[in-house]
Amino acid sequence: MLVLSRYTIQFGQYRGQTFKWLLENAVGYTAYLVDSHQKEQEHTACQSMTPMMANKDDLTRYSRAFPDFVKEVRFHRGLEEAKVRSLPPGQEGQDLVGFGKYQSETLQSLYESKDEDKISYVNFLRRMTSDPGTKMEAAIKYICSRDQAGNAAAAAATMAATASTRPARKTTIMARRAASKKLVQATRVQHKRPSRPGMTYRPAPFRSNCRQRNPKRRQRRTPFRPLSFLSSEVTISKE
Repeated sequence: MLVLSRYTIQFGQYRGQTFKWLLENAVGYTAYLVDSHQKEQEHTACQSMTPMMANKDDLTRYSRAFPDFVKEVRFHRGLEEAKVRSLPPGQEGQDLVGFGKYQSETLQSLYESKDEDKISYVNFLRRMTSDPGTKMEAAIKYICSRDQAGNAAAAAATMAATASTRPARKTTIMARRAASKKLVQATRVQHKRPSRPGMTYRPAPFRSNCRQRNPKRRQRRTPFRPLSFLSSEVTISKE
């Protein structure tokens, strides 16, 4: 392993750097190289021993000596597979978070989780802003889209519930009016006076027992007083 650690990469942007330096300073790039090389070996029947392939083989053998790096390669492969699953429309939640302590969680499982720590983490992402093209930006967009869809569904459910209760309320009001009308008709029939032959009875309109007094129209009259102050004999003076 000491000899392999001094080998240098023969291609790419870190050309000339040792394998040890790559695992210490460019873990993501090295995991991508190792994962892509393993996929090529799995899907290719005849393997050509070119200098580039030999250099990738040496890098893969050297990286297997570090368990943490092996986990990073597995995570990178899972990230690529989840990205392929999230390509169809409506399947964006199948992508992995890809960062933070919940990097192995899918976006859908993180958003729908009932765990208090995950809920607080989602609320934290709602307040964050990120650089374009990063995994954090993808996670924030997914959370915002789910929030908007949830608000729209809640508003539609409220409108549907309101619309369903209006006909029932109208039916109740109409039933009450019909019952009141029947009660009035029954009361009139009970108090109906016997009609004479050839006569029709018309019920008198309802009148209140108390009279409405208008002080402007009905003024108080003074009591009648007899003209006692006049004498019985009236004298007429002639000039």
